[in-house]
Amino acid sequence: NEYTMKHMVEDYMIGNIAKGKIIYSGYPRNEIFFDKNRRSELRTKLGLDNKRVYAYMPTFRGTAKTGVSSKSDSYMLYYLYELDKHLENNEVLYLNLHPVSKSLVDFDEFEHIKPFPEKLDIYDFLNIADCLVSDYSSVFFDFACTGRKIILFTFDKEDYLRDRGVYIPLSSLPYPQPNNHLELLEELRKDKDYDDSDFVKTFCSYDSINATSQLCDRLILGEETGLKTADIPSNGKENVLIYAGNLAPNGVTASLRNLLNTVETDKRNYYISFSQKAVEPYADNLLTFPDNTFYYSIIGGHNLTLRDRIIKVLFRFKILNVKSYLKLNGKRVKQNFEKDFGLAGFDTYIQFSGYVPDAILKFAQTDKNNIIYVHSDMLKEIKNRGNQRKDVLHYAYRNYDKVAVVTDDIFTSASKISKKNDNIFVAKNAIPDKLILKKSLQDAKLDKDTESSYELGEAMNFLNDKSTKKIITVGRFSPEKGHERLVDAFGEFSKNHDDARLVIMGGSSFKNEYEKLLEHIESKNLSSKVLLLKKVSNPFAIIRLCDCFILSSYYEGFGLVLAEADIVGLPIVSTDITGPRGFMQKNHGVLVDNSQQGIEKGLEMLYNGEVKKLSVDYDQYNDEVVEQFERLMK
Repeated sequence: NEYTMKHMVEDYMIGNIAKGKIIYSGYPRNEIFFDKNRRSELRTKLGLDNKRVYAYMPTFRGTAKTGVSSKSDSYMLYYLYELDKHLENNEVLYLNLHPVSKSLVDFDEFEHIKPFPEKLDIYDFLNIADCLVSDYSSVFFDFACTGRKIILFTFDKEDYLRDRGVYIPLSSLPYPQPNNHLELLEELRKDKDYDDSDFVKTFCSYDSINATSQLCDRLILGEETGLKTADIPSNGKENVLIYAGNLAPNGVTASLRNLLNTVETDKRNYYISFSQKAVEPYADNLLTFPDNTFYYSIIGGHNLTLRDRIIKVLFRFKILNVKSYLKLNGKRVKQNFEKDFGLAGFDTYIQFSGYVPDAILKFAQTDKNNIIYVHSDMLKEIKNRGNQRKDVLHYAYRNYDKVAVVTDDIFTSASKISKKNDNIFVAKNAIPDKLILKKSLQDAKLDKDTESSYELGEAMNFLNDKSTKKIITVGRFSPEKGHERLVDAFGEFSKNHDDARLVIMGGSSFKNEYEKLLEHIESKNLSSKVLLLKKVSNPFAIIRLCDCFILSSYYEGFGLVLAEADIVGLPIVSTDITGPRGFMQKNHGVLVDNSQQGIEKGLEMLYNGEVKKLSVDYDQYNDEVVEQFERLMK
């Protein structure tokens, strides 16, 4: 039906990218409800010709893992016993429970209540019923095409709506909804006295006795059988797929969120893509993107033969370089791309994360416009973290249509890797200043899953202490952020400034860097003066509680946190490194030497109020961001 079509297309987000046809057809399983001869035959066979037959099909309220011991189950059993006492000899109620729930009921204890026959198909047997009793199950949507009475026995409505919820408000349904066994009994014995014609028209308009043959002849034989068809809805806009990695709370995820909050997302259809398994720990981050963005989940791994897998292992352990790997397994890499995206109508593919060799090679296989982002100095990433492969990046930067570097400073690094620069473009990180400022003004709080070097209550006391001067840095707990060096510098600096405090906040941790930093702080006897925070949903409100900001990194892509702290109103200092350098120099910021001594100097300048706020025109800056992004789309 049209209702289901609309929600299937919207909920699975296949509009605009799927090119198939929609067929409006009745459910083959509902065909039995139009077979009057079979109904009569079965009632006679079962000795029910002179009986009033009720079918009760309640929703399963438990889970396959936890079983069914619940308050609702107890109420249901009580109502069944009470109903059985009141049912007359010409009445019989057949009960169909979920397989996990069947052990709840001993039918030997009932006189008028029986189980659905196990040897009959459920819908074949349901067709003999004079009345269906259900609750929140979808079965009544199917049974409605019979025109017979439907009762929704929603005795636990408040609990069910609180714990699970429904798609359609119960109050909008035409069916009676008794609250106890006496009201149910009264409804069972009443004739149908409601009008469900609009409901049937909405949900059952294509059901018929010929649904199966019509559908099979149309799909298998290609015959026109009178079924209504339509194209999958499309708004005609360009479709852009953006591979976002695992959406961990880090700078890359923040950069993508900021970009989509800055560009005109109504101009194109943007689909954020990710591996379903990899994104599970960070699924909440999907809710932080603009409402008009879509999602495209990648499910399943790389389909490979044993030989292919051996080749891939050799590549992973760098025994094979990318050239040899693609010579041997290039066909499989191409097939993997086609498995995930082959029939989807995307016009542009953006490998936004810029990491993970498999993902980098996969998105190089399209003949559509493809772009790879560079968020950091990859030569330094290779040297210091070993999380990139120069041969893979060389291949990618030469084969993608466009290479997008987020600052002018890392243009040279990307060019050295690719040995060309005619396809390298600067595409700066967006900075949604108004959104950042708005979030910074919200109440500052830590989350249930926030990790801290203090108890969460004590951590908030640390942040709210007006007698101290708090210096904050924000960045993933990772070696290149220079957190240990910052702690060492702060240790020396704080010897002369007893009221100084340091806050280090990050969204995630590279391996066990968070734990290592915690141990380092303890070894320096600085636990009372340094606060660690990991995973805070609104970091901007925490930044607002601090007095100044320092970036202590050894290298960066851009250092977005500098702009965020500036927007919140803090004076900022950065080490003089690739990435932040251009932004800071352009806006009259303070840079200090990339060393412990340089950081100590920066801390002194911040403490003494010698650092002025940056002079950034964020509107002009973001206009340039949009212009640069639009250039990538061409």
